[in-house]
Amino acid sequence: MGSVHSAYTGNSVDLNLVDVTKIWAAGCLGPGVDCAVTLIVDSWTDSTIVLGGFSGAWGAPNPDKPGTTWTLSTGDEVQINVFNPQTGISAGSITTTVGSAAAVPEPSSLALLLGTFGLLAASLFRHTRTA
Repeated sequence: MGSVHSAYTGNSVDLNLVDVTKIWAAGCLGPGVDCAVTLIVDSWTDSTIVLGGFSGAWGAPNPDKPGTTWTLSTGDEVQINVFNPQTGISAGSITTTVGSAAAVPEPSSLALLLGTFGLLAASLFRHTRTA
């Protein structure tokens, strides 16, 4: 029988999202690390993780990169990393590009499909799907 994680809003050692283009991360937690932008995790099972969006400092100016904000923009390269909650070892990651969606600055849902042979991924953005 598979495991089910509770829905949460915040940071975790088990899941994070990195905007590789703008160099900021969301949802990360670890020694000396507590991301200002947090993740809204709607559900998490062995086969699917559904992210409902972002919280915390989402949309605020990024103090490490003046002139930028903690947001996703069309064309940003995004990496999603998942770690095994029992072992802390990487279960896999995906890298995708944020697609365009008129007047929609954030994803309404990101879904990760975890397969036996690694991490299969689908990144679902409002009105746009990129893989």
